[in-house]
Amino acid sequence: AQVSYELTMDDLHAFNRHYGAESGVVRSGRLKVRLAMTFFLAALLGALGWGAHAGMGFWVVGALILLAWYALFPRRIESMTRAFTERTYASGKNLGLLGPHTVELTEEGVVERTPVRELKVKWQAVERVASSGLHLFIWTSGFNALVVPRRAFASEDALKAFAAHAAMRIAK
Repeated sequence: AQVSYELTMDDLHAFNRHYGAESGVVRSGRLKVRLAMTFFLAALLGALGWGAHAGMGFWVVGALILLAWYALFPRRIESMTRAFTERTYASGKNLGLLGPHTVELTEEGVVERTPVRELKVKWQAVERVASSGLHLFIWTSGFNALVVPRRAFASEDALKAFAAHAAMRIAK
């Protein structure tokens, strides 16, 4: 089985979102930062309000600021992650990372080809196959995956068959 497609920066962003949502380490770290910053802002608000003997309006506005911070934190993380990915990509040549890709499932493993590189991963090194709906991820380590966009397949059934073929090989 083989598919060809153009890998874009949006596909890399989709991988980062998927990784952030699936990784217990990342989710835990984000939750800790979110809670710590909320606590810090609450403590700062309390110190300012206590010292100023603030009225009810101060506390209502402060509570709304805390709620807004807590609610908007995931969007801020998404924005920061996108910017970091783009800066990281721009910092090197990264030849073959974006652009034309072909992924082939062979008897030995998975082969990813671009005009300037070829990556071969034996089946025993493939950890899992996952889908986000718009992308198929063939995980080659705990933090790296081959990203295959849904658009590479003629149909949903073709994507499912490709994923099932890979999953079957991993299980062997």
